[in-house]
Amino acid sequence: MDFLLNLLVRGVSHDSVSESVEFDLLEQLVVDGLATDAGIDGIKVDIATSKGAVATRYAESYLIGADVRQDFTLGVQWHFLAGVYGSSQSCRFCARYVSSQIMDAVLKADHARSEQGHVIGHPWLLEAACAVVWWTAWSGRECESLTEPYLEHKYFVAGTPAQLMSHAVEGMKTRGGRSLKDFLLGRKSAVSESEPGTVAAQRKAKLQRLKTDTEKQLREAAQRNARVVADKVKTLEEGIAYDPHEGWGDDEEPRDPLAQVVTYDIRGLPKLRPAIDPIVTSKSGGIPEHFVVLNEELPLPVVDDIDGLEAGLRAEFPYADLAIKTLMRDLRIGKRWGRQQFLIRPTLLIGPPGTGKTRLIRRIGELSGVATRIIPCAGSSDNRDWEGTSRGFSSANPSFPARFFWNEGTAGGIIGFDEIDKCSSGNTNGSLRDSLINALERQNAFQDAYLQSRLDLSGISFLATANDISRLPMPLLSRFRIVEVPAPGHEHLHGLVRGIRCDLAAEYGIDVRLLPELDEVEMKAVEQHYRRSRSIRSLRRAVEIVLDHRDRNPVLN
Repeated sequence: MDFLLNLLVRGVSHDSVSESVEFDLLEQLVVDGLATDAGIDGIKVDIATSKGAVATRYAESYLIGADVRQDFTLGVQWHFLAGVYGSSQSCRFCARYVSSQIMDAVLKADHARSEQGHVIGHPWLLEAACAVVWWTAWSGRECESLTEPYLEHKYFVAGTPAQLMSHAVEGMKTRGGRSLKDFLLGRKSAVSESEPGTVAAQRKAKLQRLKTDTEKQLREAAQRNARVVADKVKTLEEGIAYDPHEGWGDDEEPRDPLAQVVTYDIRGLPKLRPAIDPIVTSKSGGIPEHFVVLNEELPLPVVDDIDGLEAGLRAEFPYADLAIKTLMRDLRIGKRWGRQQFLIRPTLLIGPPGTGKTRLIRRIGELSGVATRIIPCAGSSDNRDWEGTSRGFSSANPSFPARFFWNEGTAGGIIGFDEIDKCSSGNTNGSLRDSLINALERQNAFQDAYLQSRLDLSGISFLATANDISRLPMPLLSRFRIVEVPAPGHEHLHGLVRGIRCDLAAEYGIDVRLLPELDEVEMKAVEQHYRRSRSIRSLRRAVEIVLDHRDRNPVLN
């Protein structure tokens, strides 16, 4: 027998078959969107108090496909559950379904006998006939005398068809609350018909228990929601009150660094003109003509799949959860309020050496497709590369932002300053730190002495890294949002090795799948080395040594 026929024939035994069926059906309602987890107990009460009528409606919905997907198997199971609770309509459906299965089996047996000359036996036919009689008899009974139907009915193989029919007629007349075994053998029920008060009290107690449990769950849910709201309010108040630059003497009210005016072309992509003042080119020793492109509106970078970008970064930098969440929040907030372009507030990533801060900036640009340039600041003693030089000098050249706009063909992107705490603090040839103070003030235009024009840097995302912020001046720190990148633990080793393999594959110019993955022995050796060094740079060298050792000592299969 298949599952449905076996369910209707065997019915509910002391193994609590109907309880498991009821649980599965209620869970399926949640999956199909017809109920919620909090409303399941209420549906159970409705099924019991309506004598199965609510379950019958669910059965018809699944059979017809009204307001839910059409599923014959679920429809039959709902009819079974409704019949157990006393729905006459569902009992008749179960009887007709079992009868149709018996008819199909008999027709197949007759066909086999006529075609092949032998009879196909079906040992379950008699048991199915018993079930048809019982479902038919149960459909004419009242459910008020029913005490726990899913615990008292037990199907079995009865005697001759004549006995079945006689007991069926008796069951139709007496309408007693007997189990199937008692009903078919003509025995009286363990619960006497003279004790309706006991049965009613048991049903009332069960409904009261369901009601009490439901009210308790609702109270607990309300308390949990209140605690969640209180924790959220506390977190917001603490976050708003916290100021990492408090006491630094910067009393000026901060302005929104994300506010800017952009134009949109026909396709809806944002654009921005880098040159605020028109650039005048000259062929005779003046500004090269190719910089005239800065007078036009250049596209701004756009990233649609922020969730995918965040997932990729978390896979490679599982230890930098706070930094990734902070940077992605800028993109989410901007997108929520209608800003299409990629833009992150000026952010300074601090942490011990070898924690992958610079690589995090570079991977943000690579995974998002946004143009990215990283300026090494360690040992820098002047600001000429950043601000450019005037045309009066023989080695005159435009500023770094101007070259960035022209080379990348975009008005936005990521410019990173690596090891900004290690650049020179002297002012003999100009200080890069002082130049950044002016560049990060987005309400002030950036003056390019070579192009003799002001440049709009509002589309640039400025990111920087440092190991020790105590060496940086307070005016510069006050213009950065400071986020810590901690040293990764050994539990992050697999993600780090995966990112190193991707970097090595990019350097070699090959597919990362061509680089072999480290086996268990190699990973253990790398982990022991990393526990001692706690440096991603040292970990990278260890991975390179392991891969080189494998190439030199191939294993022949």
